[in-house]
Amino acid sequence: MTATGASGELLKAKRTSDRLRQPIPREPDHSCVKSVGRLEIEIGTSGSTSWVTRDQQAGCLKARSLRHDPDGNLTVAVINTTGGLTGGDSLTQVVRWHDQSRACVTTPAAEKIYRSAGGNALVRTELHVANGAFAEWLPQETILFDGGRLERNVDI
Repeated sequence: MTATGASGELLKAKRTSDRLRQPIPREPDHSCVKSVGRLEIEIGTSGSTSWVTRDQQAGCLKARSLRHDPDGNLTVAVINTTGGLTGGDSLTQVVRWHDQSRACVTTPAAEKIYRSAGGNALVRTELHVANGAFAEWLPQETILFDGGRLERNVDI
């Protein structure tokens, strides 16, 4: 038996009305999803060139050694793979420059703090500089969006 003409259109209309009666899916609950990142890097020397001698990364924080300048100074980029922070997110970054090491630690882009549904984003930074080391901590600027909440602690 084949449906033609009006009966074919009737079947199509019935299927559409069945879809309309189905419950509308709710927005997923993202309240428990939080970005957490921890990064510990140590910079040492080999001859006159500085290198990352220890690198421990967890969660959304990553470090990439970018380049050496002609004097052997190292540039390291700290990357937050989430692209930004909001309430409840937490980052901890620890950088240690050992004796005679020379390095600039920076970020490839501005830090973004988005509107918070509750709570602060927490960014904790520890910088340890040994005798004779040359340390530069030069993150890009922070963009604080309307409703963003940030707590930052920097210990040097």
